[in-house]
Amino acid sequence: MRGDDRQQAGMWSYISPEQRVPADHPLRPVRAMVDTILAELSPAFAQLYSPIGRPSIPPEKLLRALLLQVLLHALYLFPLVFLLVRDAGSLGDVLASIVEITQLASRFRETQRIIKDALLRLWGMGRA
Repeated sequence: MRGDDRQQAGMWSYISPEQRVPADHPLRPVRAMVDTILAELSPAFAQLYSPIGRPSIPPEKLLRALLLQVLLHALYLFPLVFLLVRDAGSLGDVLASIVEITQLASRFRETQRIIKDALLRLWGMGRA
């Protein structure tokens, strides 16, 4: 069953998000566009859900949250890439740096896995 897409302004705070966000904030027009698009998609969403059962989180809320995460992530990464390009001098150097960071992260994950496996083996020996 599809849940309602309504806002609970006073659930966690006495000040609504509409009062917290400035009227000239750049995300306000984005929110208006997203709300319009999601309203058009609402009938398609309704067909995907059963009329009976426990209400789910509305897909509109999930899509809004996902879009906000993407936008904030891009907002965070843009200055980082700008600084890398400025300091490196060329896009090729930036891409090489990104590849290097990715390889370091991969090695870090492999090291974490090795440590976790060793700890699990030690824990198993102590219980035997």
